[in-house]
Amino acid sequence: MAEDPNAVPKTMMIEQLRKLDPEDRQEIADQAGLRSPGQKASDRLWLIIVSCFCVVLVGAFLSLAIGVLVFKKSAADAELQILLTVFSSAVAFLAGLLTPGPAHSSQSSTH
Repeated sequence: MAEDPNAVPKTMMIEQLRKLDPEDRQEIADQAGLRSPGQKASDRLWLIIVSCFCVVLVGAFLSLAIGVLVFKKSAADAELQILLTVFSSAVAFLAGLLTPGPAHSSQSSTH
């Protein structure tokens, strides 16, 4: 396996970047196009993710309801078990968004 010819320059650049002030590092990252997306883009991404999980949640619920009420499938049926897993996973994801993280819960208990 050949050694990376850029390994030494990469190491030197990392050492030089560590010596810079945070403002200078941020300026270099911005000029290199490495900045994080803005708040508006981040909000839009979260809206898309949550919307997709809501569609999965509603679709799984409707499929479960149709399977049980219309097609009279039993709860032991494999398709219903898979749909129930999808439904409960979507519910768990959406519920996880609403619960505070461990950092927030430890701060609230100390105040």
